[in-house]
Amino acid sequence: MSDGVFRNNYPGGGATLGSAITRAFAVGEHLATSLAPTCPPLPANAGAAIPAVPQAG
Repeated sequence: MSDGVFRNNYPGGGATLGSAITRAFAVGEHLATSLAPTCPPLPANAGAAIPAVPQAG
C-alpha cells in the first residue's frame, strides 16, 4: 500500500506545488548535466537580449 504525503487529508489547492517545483528543478538540472556533452555549442549571440513585445493600447 502506498500513501501520499497528506494521506486521507485534503490540504487545499496548491499545497503540493512546492514539491512539484523542487522535483522539476532537480530533473532539469539532471537533464542539463547529462545531455550537455551531446548538445552542440550555442551560437555567439545566444545571450543577446530578446526584443520587447509591443503592448496593445
